[in-house]
Amino acid sequence: MAEIDHKAIARLLKPRSVAIVGASEDSSTIGGRVLNNLVRAGFAGPLHLVSRTKHELLGRPCVRSIDDLPEGVDALVLMVPAEAVLDSVAACARRKVNGVVIFSSGFAEVDDKGKAAQRELKALAEKAGMLIVGPNCLGFTNYVDGVPLTFDDYRPIEAAAPGVALIAQSGGLVNAIRDSIVGSGVRVTHNVSTGNEAVVTAEDFLDAIIDDAAVKTVILFLEQVRNPKKLLRLADRYTASRVEAACERALAVDLIDVTRLERMLKEALEQEPLPIDLPPARSPALPSARFARDGCAFDHRHQESAHHTEEMFP
Repeated sequence: MAEIDHKAIARLLKPRSVAIVGASEDSSTIGGRVLNNLVRAGFAGPLHLVSRTKHELLGRPCVRSIDDLPEGVDALVLMVPAEAVLDSVAACARRKVNGVVIFSSGFAEVDDKGKAAQRELKALAEKAGMLIVGPNCLGFTNYVDGVPLTFDDYRPIEAAAPGVALIAQSGGLVNAIRDSIVGSGVRVTHNVSTGNEAVVTAEDFLDAIIDDAAVKTVILFLEQVRNPKKLLRLADRYTASRVEAACERALAVDLIDVTRLERMLKEALEQEPLPIDLPPARSPALPSARFARDGCAFDHRHQESAHHTEEMFP
């Protein structure tokens, strides 16, 4: 598995320029939500809009195709049907786009044909040295820098003390965790949905996010670990740095490895404490996890147990 360029992930998380393919003024559409999110967030960099039918949107000029974009856009949000994704990503490669966020479903999560299309997508992106987030994802929001590359409703979160970054494959679940944590008065710094992880994995986002001074804790909600060696290496590295720093910047990497997802969610929604018995850890870096009444609580090596979210973030 090829290592992802750390600088490329940083450019994607904090882009200087963004392009939206399939942009719209209609806030009831996915393209309209992405555009309105970026406008609401006050994104100050160049915002390039691609529309086959409009010459301008919200007073901003549009181009008709990806091939009309300037070279080297940091982040491009792609909203096209699954059957048009490969051609669109090939066009992104021609324009030397750094990273593409793909919401479209219909790939490896569906059938063998979808798996073959995702393999082709991965090969195309890796040949071009281009990042792909997704497909079949909700995108991400960098609350620290005000960058919402998602069709989820963007609500700014005020900068305060260091907070928690959330990374999950499932967009719906990561949003549910975010809402629970924010409802408990904890600041969220990043909310990332990685989807099918054709190229960029949760481990890659962890590698980029965990160095951010605004991040105190990273919560990974993983249904499948794509790169376990990298995950364990990161956990060991940052656990060690946390101890060496003598809690100057208490940083915890917490992992929920879900084996009983349906029952867990049912009982969590009923607000009953639910212990989760995980498989035996193959490394001491892997923590245990459990749900608490008011959010998620974790045990981790070198970290005391916390039963409530306010205990995790004093």
